[in-house]
Amino acid sequence: MIGRRIPAAMALGAVVVAACGSSPTIDPTAAVSPTPDVASASDTPAAPASPSGDPVASSYEAVFLRLEVVDGMPEVLVVGVHPHGDERQIARLPGTWVAHALPSEDGYLAPMGAVSGNGLLALATTEDPDREPPLMRWEIFDLRRPDAPPIPVQGVEQGLEELATTPYLTLDMRPSVHWAAGERLGIPGHTCDELSCGVWSFFDGRTGAAIAGRPHAEPGCRSQDGAGAEITVFGGGVVRRGPDGGREELVPPGGATFACFAPDDSMIVHDFGVGGGPVTSTASQPISGLIDMADGTEHHIDGNFAGWLGAP
Repeated sequence: MIGRRIPAAMALGAVVVAACGSSPTIDPTAAVSPTPDVASASDTPAAPASPSGDPVASSYEAVFLRLEVVDGMPEVLVVGVHPHGDERQIARLPGTWVAHALPSEDGYLAPMGAVSGNGLLALATTEDPDREPPLMRWEIFDLRRPDAPPIPVQGVEQGLEELATTPYLTLDMRPSVHWAAGERLGIPGHTCDELSCGVWSFFDGRTGAAIAGRPHAEPGCRSQDGAGAEITVFGGGVVRRGPDGGREELVPPGGATFACFAPDDSMIVHDFGVGGGPVTSTASQPISGLIDMADGTEHHIDGNFAGWLGAP
């Protein structure tokens, strides 16, 4: 991880940093209890007022997923990063992601998933790592209950090529899984039904059961902070526009495809795209930028960004 400082005008306020500590390894091989086939939409909690769909916590970590291959076996590292760039290992998940070698790179495809503010991690996993191309399913890990078995999302399998590298919905990229209000996990289907194409299916984050109906998929990437400033991706760079109309370039033009405020406005996370911009980010070694809004320092973080984890 490396850091650089951007203009002091970026500083918006103090940051509250959550306490750090190591979590035990989550065992993804434990048995899963049976769950009902379908959950009623009326059984899900009402949507909170927060744009992310979760109550706003006192502080947040940005969550990144990294891959380590030990003796040929893939292990997913779940890492939390505070606004100042301090890192902690939240969990280590052996045997979940597939060690898929990339023919165009000297490495393996980095893991992909999405975390909710309450600590539910939806991670793409596979039962047959030797199948080519790999067929992936989704499992939900509770990062706040490391001894709990993972919950399989029922009835969903996707080819590896259908997975995207960010949990957020943006206009210029293919969507991936997304946490909506009420701990609902949305998974887009890249097929058509009688009404539309790219249909979303929603699942109960605590049971993995399908939710009846067609809920609306809310974008989870906050592009506006509490003071009214907005961030946009333009020409592969990141631009901040203040409430007074002032414009500031945060990230020079390159390969960026998304930029998001933390729910408490303490930081911004953006990507560098693949193979473009001021930082060399690849499908096997993705790198994101994390900007501390208290002092304007930018840190470069290894791994695929998975979302925001609120302090308990």
